Amino acid sequence: MNTQDFFWLLAGLMLGATVVLLPAKLLPRASGVSWRARIAVLGVCLLLVGVAVGLYLTWGRPELIVARPAARPATGPVSPLDVAAENLAARLSQQGGTSEEWILLAQTYEHLGRGPEPEAARSQRVLSPGSQIATPAAADATLAAAEALRRKRDFPAAVAAFEDVIARGGMTADGWADYADALASRAGGRLAGAPSRAIEQALRLDPAHPKALWLAASLAMEEHRYARALELWGSLRRLVPDDSADAPVIERNIAEARGLAAAGAGGERAGATPVTASTPVVIDGVVEIDPVLLTGVGRGAVLFVFAKSADSPGPPLAVWRTTPARWPVAFRLDDSMAMLPSRKLSDFRTVVVEARLSRSGRAETQPGDLSGPGVRLETAARAPITLHLASRTT
Repeated sequence: MNTQDFFWLLAGLMLGATVVLLPAKLLPRASGVSWRARIAVLGVCLLLVGVAVGLYLTWGRPELIVARPAARPATGPVSPLDVAAENLAARLSQQGGTSEEWILLAQTYEHLGRGPEPEAARSQRVLSPGSQIATPAAADATLAAAEALRRKRDFPAAVAAFEDVIARGGMTADGWADYADALASRAGGRLAGAPSRAIEQALRLDPAHPKALWLAASLAMEEHRYARALELWGSLRRLVPDDSADAPVIERNIAEARGLAAAGAGGERAGATPVTASTPVVIDGVVEIDPVLLTGVGRGAVLFVFAKSADSPGPPLAVWRTTPARWPVAFRLDDSMAMLPSRKLSDFRTVVVEARLSRSGRAETQPGDLSGPGVRLETAARAPITLHLASRTT
């Protein structure tokens, strides 16, 4: 018999004795019982109860008296980043992984606000700083987490995640192209510099990679190398099916690059295809801010509103900026705000419009910036839109 069983046996015996003795001595009898005897019996009963309580506090489980069931965590929609994190965690727990993979998992958990899980992931990291990602499956899982961060528009975290994969030697053509996209997005849409080097790596691994070709052609247009852009757009068009939504966009880019290349060579030449005229597009709207966040906004903060293609990578189609004096702020986007001549609002049917308030005034995303969900719309629509700044970049 263990201590707990002994306690319950003793407590039962004491309770039984109390139940029997108390009525027997306290209830009136024909023969009568003196008041001293009744007080003595009552004292014995109270002593037994006190001993039982003392034994319970010593050997029992008093914390169960006040224990309450833990509240179940609230459930909600599962994001792609949650799925990527769980897949990476499952793979690392089954197959192991490198130190950087565990750190990437910890960073992902931190972004998701998972409480103690980031530290738990860091405690599992492997002390082998020179090791590489072991298998293609491991690289794919790590790249999936990095790409999920990019799609959530957390560009600093996405860039850091891609660079972890680069350090381990696990990059693919897809990874390099997505890394270039994340770098350019963090830099306000500019493809020169680090993004261009990532594009080169993607094309070195796969010269016919569609996204890398698109980014390379956009870079050539950005740098006014129109003949090279024409060559790259042509290579991309040969890869794209005729019924693809990207086909007419690429054809307009080819026409524009051909016209600009001809003009750069000394004017239009016979046979040069003119640039196709597009119907002008104007997007009007307002930007609102959560009143809770408004108190932390300084006077020098800069508001950026930008439109990006909903279906293809590359720099923004239009960028508008201002230093807001009051809220809400009205804005207008049109073709005059294009970053590249080959990528205007009127060249795309569907776009996503987003807003970001930069405390530093820089185009690159920085910790402390305010942002909110984008609005997807058809460029043919003329209805005004509303953007909400409701979260702070960490």
